[in-house]
Amino acid sequence: MIRKLKILLVATMALAALGVFVASAHAAEEKFHCNVEPCRLRAKNDGTGKTGHQVFVLNDTSGHEVSFTCPTITAEGTSSLKSSSATLFTNINYGTECSVNGQPGITIVTTGCGYEFLSAGGATGAGFNIVCETGKQIEVRIPNCTFTIAGGQKLTGARYHNIGKESETTTEITSESNNIKGVAVTILSGGTEANCHVNPTQALSAEFITGNVIATGETDVASPVMGNTWWA
Repeated sequence: MIRKLKILLVATMALAALGVFVASAHAAEEKFHCNVEPCRLRAKNDGTGKTGHQVFVLNDTSGHEVSFTCPTITAEGTSSLKSSSATLFTNINYGTECSVNGQPGITIVTTGCGYEFLSAGGATGAGFNIVCETGKQIEVRIPNCTFTIAGGQKLTGARYHNIGKESETTTEITSESNNIKGVAVTILSGGTEANCHVNPTQALSAEFITGNVIATGETDVASPVMGNTWWA
């Protein structure tokens, strides 16, 4: 009887410990926060240096690669709540100065598509989803070749940290995209290796090499005022 009681006590303690662990894990799940509601979010490249450049490298299975670089990016999002586990950015604009393998003449069309950032795991790698409306896809147009990136891709690797001072209402979230890999890419037109720099008969996969972005929260009114935005 005593032995059975000891076993029961050990089992009870183990379950209690598991319950504490689960509760702690749930409580520690990171979210995006804003001190205003609703919160308008504006994103832009983090400075003009190397890490602020949006660099996207595409490879075929033979090791050929093509590199796309854009010095700027802007995007917009809205959160109806002060805390959320996901934020969708749309109206993505890479500007007019993008280059392919160091040469100008590249256009990135994102109409009808957006990037969804998930908050959990952002210190080591959070979810990053490519979302597109029905019939839409991202197009990367270079001279004589057009690449496409379809929506519905669920990736990982987004990382976040906070900058600014809460007391001065200047906190913002910096997102690092240099660990997002496995982006599926297809060739829409101009499909020759000479035109596209990769073998069009092989599977194509891309990754973000750099691409730090700052997200700023502000009041969703005609004359917006900056608010505190942070990840925790």
